[in-house]
Amino acid sequence: MSELIMRASSLLEQMYDSGNGLFSYSTRIVDGEYQNDFDDPRAQRYSINSLAGVQRMTLAHPGSWDFDTVLERYLKNHLESVTDAGDKGLLLYVLAECRHPHATRQFDIVKKLAVDEKVYCSQVLQDACWLLYGLIAYSRNFSNAESRALAKQCYSWLIEHFMNGKTLFPYHKLTGPRRRFVSFGGITYFLKAIYEYASTYDDMPASQLFKDAVGEIVLRQGPMGEWAWFYDSVSGRVVDWYEVYSVHQEAMAMLFLLPAHDMGVSEADGAIESSVAWLFGRNELGAKIMVDAPFFSYRSIRRIGPMQRQMRIARAAFLAASGKKARHAEPGKLEINKECRSYEMGWTLYAWAGRNDFEEFTGLKALERISE
Repeated sequence: MSELIMRASSLLEQMYDSGNGLFSYSTRIVDGEYQNDFDDPRAQRYSINSLAGVQRMTLAHPGSWDFDTVLERYLKNHLESVTDAGDKGLLLYVLAECRHPHATRQFDIVKKLAVDEKVYCSQVLQDACWLLYGLIAYSRNFSNAESRALAKQCYSWLIEHFMNGKTLFPYHKLTGPRRRFVSFGGITYFLKAIYEYASTYDDMPASQLFKDAVGEIVLRQGPMGEWAWFYDSVSGRVVDWYEVYSVHQEAMAMLFLLPAHDMGVSEADGAIESSVAWLFGRNELGAKIMVDAPFFSYRSIRRIGPMQRQMRIARAAFLAASGKKARHAEPGKLEINKECRSYEMGWTLYAWAGRNDFEEFTGLKALERISE
């Protein structure tokens, strides 16, 4: 087990409430101790995401967690509270991967959101992708013809409606002013959906599309290895760099970069190395984002000031209309968001469990040098 996985797993254990069966919404270091917030409703989504990471870790490293107990406690306490479409899809993914008895019931729930084109295409990109993950996993693990057919139908809708064929970038949603402006997170889930489909069904056109689309996003990686937050799907340009999130650098980019590396995509290796170097000081602030004693990964580098979400939309719309390039902010106008959210460690476990390549990162050698 790599040093990265041991540290990330230990941190995620500190973010877990065994009594309630939830992983935290947010965690901070206060007086050298971890302080958790479980009150935000998003702890539900983050917990499903964390379950996926713990599941992947226990498959690679048996005995590292008592995953069955953690999963059963979550289902007992929170199953009826899963109302978001994407969460239903990701929970099906988790249940299908371990062939859980509840997976068939969960498939019936997800099926209602996948059989109708209008219903499926009314989702935001992330939820559409997570629904597809669940269908693919269920068909793969249960040899279920109905879910296989649904997965193929939803994949065709995803590519036909959610992807700009000229730029190979996805749309955030199919209606409204936000339609063309997609987050990096949405792009990662889109690329992972294509990869899951290609690898499960041995679909060569999907495999080639995955490689081509990965090549397009890698071209937009920033000069310090950073992944921008906001992109224009119509032009393929970055329309806002901030926030730059650590989870994108260490984990979510790896949802497509590590498979691309395994497939021999030449651009992947350099992109991975640059992405994780950002965590150890190669960033706008020259700051350590992944730190030790105690181990932590700060959430982001962000602009200072209120109403950043509204300003991001306005900035994106202006740059898209004018054709101008997004600029990096001056260091004095940036700050570190010193929280961490459980799904960030969940994706880290998911992406890196069982891997010992890229030893500079998986062995946390850079972190060791910083700590000395």
